[in-house]
Amino acid sequence: MLNVSKRTAYMILAISIVVEVIGDAMLTASHGYDHALLGIAAIIAIVFSFFLFSKILHIIDLPIAYATWCGAGTVLTLFCGALLYHEKITIQRLLGVVVLTAGIV
Repeated sequence: MLNVSKRTAYMILAISIVVEVIGDAMLTASHGYDHALLGIAAIIAIVFSFFLFSKILHIIDLPIAYATWCGAGTVLTLFCGALLYHEKITIQRLLGVVVLTAGIV
């Protein structure tokens, strides 16, 4: 069990979110595992993200941690897709993310 302050637990949660988004970006870049190294790196990043997430659940309540992880991950993934893969942020996508994030939180 990790023995850290609540503030540190939230920093670990933030790192977990960023690592998960990086893993998602690498998964997209692997083009369905055509680039095996990127696919493997994506899996490692996503597993590491879950590992970090699991370490803070005795400090931050599960509903708060999971809502934060899902909501922030969704928003960051939207912007990551726009910046790295030139995906358009249309009104429909933006509204979808807003509604989804509001429903999660």
